[in-house]
Amino acid sequence: MPVLDFGGVESRIITQSGLMDRDRFDFRVCTFWKRGEAARQVEALGVRVDELGTDPSPRNPRALRRLAEYVFDRRIDVIHASVLEANLQAALVRRIPGAPCVAIEEVGMPVRSLRTRALFGAVYRLADVVVGVSQRTCDAVTSQHWLPAHKVRLIYNSLNPRYLEPPMPTAQRERALVLAVGRLVEVKNHETLLHALARLPPEVRPRLDIAGEGPLRTQLQARIDELGLAGDVRLLGFQRDVRRLLDEADAYVLSSFSEGTSISLAEAMARARPVLASRADGIDEAMVGYPNGWQVEPRDVEGWADGLRRLAALGSTDRRELGEKARRLVEARMSPSIWRRQLEALYSELAARTQARRARLTTRLGGRLAAAALGSTR
Repeated sequence: MPVLDFGGVESRIITQSGLMDRDRFDFRVCTFWKRGEAARQVEALGVRVDELGTDPSPRNPRALRRLAEYVFDRRIDVIHASVLEANLQAALVRRIPGAPCVAIEEVGMPVRSLRTRALFGAVYRLADVVVGVSQRTCDAVTSQHWLPAHKVRLIYNSLNPRYLEPPMPTAQRERALVLAVGRLVEVKNHETLLHALARLPPEVRPRLDIAGEGPLRTQLQARIDELGLAGDVRLLGFQRDVRRLLDEADAYVLSSFSEGTSISLAEAMARARPVLASRADGIDEAMVGYPNGWQVEPRDVEGWADGLRRLAALGSTDRRELGEKARRLVEARMSPSIWRRQLEALYSELAARTQARRARLTTRLGGRLAAAALGSTR
């Protein structure tokens, strides 16, 4: 990871840190640049977090050198890289003789120019495996970057087991409370959600809590004030305990233009909350089997307004039935036990490849040394 602070990938790493079999794997987490909240949570689970102390940018040659020193000094057998800069540096390390096998993770839905697709394809071909977090992601990686299908693996993200504990019933309240969780960035499409909320008359308008931090916070707060939503919308900032927020909410909304596999959506479904989400890549797959009518085109302000109105009007029975349906779907698709089994099988396979390659390298080097020794005695 370039930075280990907060976000979907960081949530996945925290979950993995609590699930890995420590008797089979010496599992550790490494960040190039900065430690943060996620690093503290990983260490609290007893997993070591190492910091390379350098900018992972491709323009920084020290990044590749530091990563190479790290993996060779510790005899790492498998690198599982996430996020663009880490993926690139790990792929380049793979070129060094005796380097560990590399799994690169694609967590989004890549939409790139032809030149960028060629560049990424070259990087991905250096890796041993590219892990996609949804079938749509895997298909996009295969088609856009011309990778053979055997190099791409589908492994859905896992839920943190805490979210599968028995869900809490929602409290009785006059106005429904809807929660959105995600970084305050353009792809999350919070602006459309705010405009949709403003279309609703105050008497049918749900309250909206938005948990997350990011560069658009000031802009979104200005839009809230401009639309007269100050009494209806709260920007909560970064929140450590999202499960508590979900248990307090009546429903969940995800307005993103695109997702890989949204962990926040899965967490809401696991807490048996009705969901309203975009009709978009990476989200459609998570919603397979959910009742029709609860997905909206990302830019359809009127559609979002209608969806929010229907969420707010749900009676307790309909709310419970929708929530229970959501929970059953996500349990079947993103079980921690399935995810752990798939990851550990992948790591075992790649570790065996690494050891076999190192053995062949040692044999070749040994042969060259023997030939040199024989030549010196003539």
